[in-house]
Amino acid sequence: MAILSSKQIKLDPYFNFNDKNRIIHSITFGKRNTWDHWHLAPETRPVIEPPNVKRREVSVPGRNAALDLTDSIMGFPRYENRTGKLNFIVLHDYEPNVFELIRKIGSYLHGREMTMRLEDDWRYFYKGIFWVESVSPTKDYSKITIGYEVEPFKWSIYTTDDRDWEWDPFNFRTGIVPLNLKDVRVVSTSPTTLSIPPEVSGVMQETYPKITVTSSAKEGVDCEVNVGGIRTHTQHLDEGENRLRTNLIGNSTIKLSVKSGDAAVDIFFRRGVL
Repeated sequence: MAILSSKQIKLDPYFNFNDKNRIIHSITFGKRNTWDHWHLAPETRPVIEPPNVKRREVSVPGRNAALDLTDSIMGFPRYENRTGKLNFIVLHDYEPNVFELIRKIGSYLHGREMTMRLEDDWRYFYKGIFWVESVSPTKDYSKITIGYEVEPFKWSIYTTDDRDWEWDPFNFRTGIVPLNLKDVRVVSTSPTTLSIPPEVSGVMQETYPKITVTSSAKEGVDCEVNVGGIRTHTQHLDEGENRLRTNLIGNSTIKLSVKSGDAAVDIFFRRGVL
């Protein structure tokens, strides 16, 4: 995380280049960081546009307004991709040859599919396509605009089999402890019930988890899933690797049981949230 200091540029006050106590809020595209690799500073604090809801309406004769069927099929809405642009400033003191800089940035990301991770929201990343939209040079600095189209949900950097996570940057007031579903113990005396809560956003991308079963009786485990209070799914999970045949969303529960002996179950997926 770098500190900028150079000629005064009229930006959002949050990014005053003359104030050495203020830091930039960089973005990492794939494996390259906007400041560390290209000396780009955001013109304003980076925020990714929210996705539009995929509305579905039907006009019914004799009825006031249209009939809204947006969430009638799945029980929850669907979303379009997020689209927008990010404006950056590069000082010529740092990058005197802006044409060479544009060549480097364009060669790396223009029209390519990759991940994007905001320094301000480091626990999640976006997946999509990025491009150099425009370049506006002036005497002392240049403005570079990067466009994006990314998936509607952002993805957690943690998966459900991650045992280790970063304590140092964790915020005990607003942070979320990663969900760990590795080596879940199931015994024949009573079922094991697991809760899949929603993240802070309250909306989670539906996912089809991979489930690995190792049971002492080599008979697998029985699984009952309540999907967000909308529906219930039952499935027998065989010994070894399985794929859950229903999707999970926030506020789902998984109940596991064995007829005899015990079992160890690993449930693997990555959470996506709005």
